[in-house]
Amino acid sequence: HFELICCNPVLDFDSVQIVANLINVLKFVRTIHSEGMGLRDLCHTNVQWDRDGKLVYLDLGSVKDFTDRSGGFEGKEDYLPPLMNKDDSNVEKKNYVKRRDLYSAILTSFHWVFGQSPWGTERPSSVSEVQISFPQQSDTRFSAEEYSVFRDFYRMFLGKDAFDINNYIVKLDDVLKSSQRLLEKLQSGYPTEILNHLDIKQHYLPDDLSS
Repeated sequence: HFELICCNPVLDFDSVQIVANLINVLKFVRTIHSEGMGLRDLCHTNVQWDRDGKLVYLDLGSVKDFTDRSGGFEGKEDYLPPLMNKDDSNVEKKNYVKRRDLYSAILTSFHWVFGQSPWGTERPSSVSEVQISFPQQSDTRFSAEEYSVFRDFYRMFLGKDAFDINNYIVKLDDVLKSSQRLLEKLQSGYPTEILNHLDIKQHYLPDDLSS
């Protein structure tokens, strides 16, 4: 038995806690994928914390084997990468689900930092429409340097370079590695000495989309 904290991370977590929690979510996603399953419905409302501060994942009814495509699309359309369509027959294929889960994890942490979607009121439908909307800084949890670093981090993994003409092309291990480096810098008090830009366009080959 445990008691959930229905907290608002936007109000409760500092920069170190946010990045540490993102790392935990990414490791959870990697573990689920290593078991041959996809989450499909990871979002900021499905992640809570118990009284000990441990992450609790809610509503895991959409978790199923990659080969199980029964029932069609599962999840929230707002958490689909901009180039994916819930009515596309490919959306439940293994490598599409893996990309959806990773994208959803990053989008979840974006909500923790900024309290909103990066796309405003309408999800982009093409690469040319990808334009992250950052609110003006009014959050006292972060210094100006930390806020700037967060913007750069999300530009890397949600900006136009994170997509090719057909898909979301970011790799989980690269996000995890960059998040761990970011956490180390934040803990050391030097958030501006951060993150070499990764050439994320090289990480997926076209045949990754076939299964």
